Amino acid sequence: MKKARNQVQIGREPLSHYVIRSEIYLSWLFAFFAICSTGLLIYSIVIEEALWAILFLLFVSIVMAIAAFNIGLWKVEVNDMEITYRSTFGRVRKYYFADITKGVYKKSGAFRVYIDEKRIFTFDDNMDSSLFIEQMDRLHIPIWSYSFSLKMKKKSIAQKYFNRIGIQTKLAIACGISREYYNRIEKGKQPLNDDLKEIIEKQIERFNPREPLFLLVDYFRVRFPTTDTLKIIHEMYCN
Repeated sequence: MKKARNQVQIGREPLSHYVIRSEIYLSWLFAFFAICSTGLLIYSIVIEEALWAILFLLFVSIVMAIAAFNIGLWKVEVNDMEITYRSTFGRVRKYYFADITKGVYKKSGAFRVYIDEKRIFTFDDNMDSSLFIEQMDRLHIPIWSYSFSLKMKKKSIAQKYFNRIGIQTKLAIACGISREYYNRIEKGKQPLNDDLKEIIEKQIERFNPREPLFLLVDYFRVRFPTTDTLKIIHEMYCN
């Protein structure tokens, strides 16, 4: 397998030990800009430059320093099933592929890794995370596209809303009527026709937690330890 510039594979066996990080030259580039902007900041303070210029140079210096630290310290190292993640400020955490629940592509091209609903780290679009994604795919860990993640997010929001609303609102939604219309029916202010009455009664039974569960099986397959068809028919219908 061809080695990427920012993805180093160590060892002979594939997907055994590799490191993913940003281009190291970018860290030195941002560090150089941070030093230059800091020098200009000090010079502007010495010559008593305008306040807006000092604040602007201070902002640029901080941004450049953070970017340099982020690119220089951030890395993900994989050793078989163990993942060692070092954050922007050098904090090290260990994860395992068995704990990862999904990976999600973002619109920008970045790739986020999750344990349950918690994001543990993100591969930016300028990183070659192909080995990591391939290993997730080999372990059958779900990988969501950006469009699919949007659909699941909308579905999750709708489900949370449905779980928080009251039983009357749920019943009204299930019957295809508004909450206000259902309230008027309960108070006797709205006449109830036979069709709607039947729908409401069915939905009330469906929301009853003590109602027994019925399953309708369309078909099922039965295997017999023989290929003698006449013997099976005789034993089933003649005995």
